[in-house]
Amino acid sequence: MRITKKALVLLLAAILLIGLVGCNASSSAVNKEYQETNKGENAKKYIKGKFTALISKMNKDQEKQGYLSSEDFAAFKSEFNLIANASKSSAEVDFNGADNINDNVALLKEDINSLGGKAAVKAVNRYKSKDVVYESTIMKPLNHLMQTSDVYYDYNSLNMFKKDHSDSSVVSMEKVGKDAASSINSIELSYKSVDTLKAEIKKRENNFNAEEVDMLNSIVQNLYSSLQNQVAVLNHFQEVYVDDGTTVEDKINAAVTDFNDSRKELSEFEESLGVEYQEE
Repeated sequence: MRITKKALVLLLAAILLIGLVGCNASSSAVNKEYQETNKGENAKKYIKGKFTALISKMNKDQEKQGYLSSEDFAAFKSEFNLIANASKSSAEVDFNGADNINDNVALLKEDINSLGGKAAVKAVNRYKSKDVVYESTIMKPLNHLMQTSDVYYDYNSLNMFKKDHSDSSVVSMEKVGKDAASSINSIELSYKSVDTLKAEIKKRENNFNAEEVDMLNSIVQNLYSSLQNQVAVLNHFQEVYVDDGTTVEDKINAAVTDFNDSRKELSEFEESLGVEYQEE
């Protein structure tokens, strides 16, 4: 059977249409692959940029006095551990020591360089996620401050003072006064932790909503108030103190109330994020 000219035209048109559909499908797949590759490359560049900027700042801070100050280290530690956690790296800076810092910097650098495209995208998402931000930068120091502020904790300064002087008949007033002053100094060291936490919350506030930021600040402020009341209790045992008309019992009750309010808020906050602090 001979094909007619009209049938030939229709056949060619059908073939061309099939070809175009195939080309479009192929082009779409290639374009999607390109976009995913490009997204992964940009994500890796983002994480590497955060890491590089952090190390550059650390080096500059070290050059000032040959080591990282406690303030500079606190800022470095929180950002480093956030990048590490986001990247699923086992690197973690624990203390301000050259070996600890250098070993973990090398490990994190290696882990970031080995990130694939999809893993890099996940790392960026984790870096900006409120639960990861909280776990990496705020949770540990906040829970540590919570523990040391508890007047029933064995190593709380007020509780230790109380245990040491449960029988006041066997020590001199001078000794009691000196021990009270020493305990006050110990508690006031925690004020620095309060300041560091407030600064960290301010730095990370864009990762949380307004209510969550207020809640975090309230937790820290209540702990600070509890510590101030504990200092006020100890002031009663110094040779000279200002009598503001409140009793030791009043101040202890105020310290306990502030602490309990803070602990309740912290529990609610961590539950809302779906995180749980594990004591080491």
